[in-house]
Amino acid sequence: MLNGHLLHQHIERFPEARVLCVGDLMLDRFVYGAVSRVSAEAPIPILHTSAQNIMLGGVGNAARNIAALGSRVVLVAVIGDDLAGREIDGLAAAEGLIDARLAVESGRQSTVKTRYIASGQQLLRADEETVRPLPAATIDELAKQIETAVTEVDVVVLSDYAKGVLADGVLRAAIATAKAAGLPIIVDPKRGDFAAYAGATVLKPNRAELATATNMPCDSGPAHTRACSRGVRCLGRRRYRRRHAGRFAGHRSRPRLCGTARQHRRRGRGRESWHGNGERR
Repeated sequence: MLNGHLLHQHIERFPEARVLCVGDLMLDRFVYGAVSRVSAEAPIPILHTSAQNIMLGGVGNAARNIAALGSRVVLVAVIGDDLAGREIDGLAAAEGLIDARLAVESGRQSTVKTRYIASGQQLLRADEETVRPLPAATIDELAKQIETAVTEVDVVVLSDYAKGVLADGVLRAAIATAKAAGLPIIVDPKRGDFAAYAGATVLKPNRAELATATNMPCDSGPAHTRACSRGVRCLGRRRYRRRHAGRFAGHRSRPRLCGTARQHRRRGRGRESWHGNGERR
């Protein structure tokens, strides 16, 4: 079982950590209101808006959560030269513990997810985004930012939302640079082939991502544990996995977690599995 007391001890030590977050950065916009009638133009509700809120999303959400626990964060990502990009830049600058080092790509649409909500129920989400490979100049800029940042941090978090930032060039550079510096690498994956993340210390897919990548059911605790073990095998050759892929964590459903971890040689061969409950802090 997952040791909750040990996890709490680690959480208390978050202010000592310095974390590099790299990935797809976006703007989360929330539009709140009330619905009292259905449109005469189509069978859809009419939302009378009353309030809006914006916050960092994607890898920015990970950075905010890490900073909320007291850690200092270096955030490396890409924004467009548009209004949403400037809003993202302003939100990041307002976070006291986040050092945002953002590459600005001309002509790129910054990713915006707008959610329309009434009475606590999400009615619709509208996405504005650019999903295309980054130009070579932007990849080089990100690689240089990562190379500099790894000398300042204790751990690297890669947050992949398949929006183009963690394309092959940036992903390989981030993992190789972090490994050369001896840093642990935690990946929130999106690709269907986990081999792309070979070299990561921990992979943390959700249930749907794990099922897609392993082609296995994840509808129960034992099934999810078996899929986690298959996920580790998806990372690459057996010899490579033994050296570089130690742990694999997956979301089952709120608030459950489970995973597998390579056992220490002194404890015996094989893998040990664990399960635990998430707690809202």
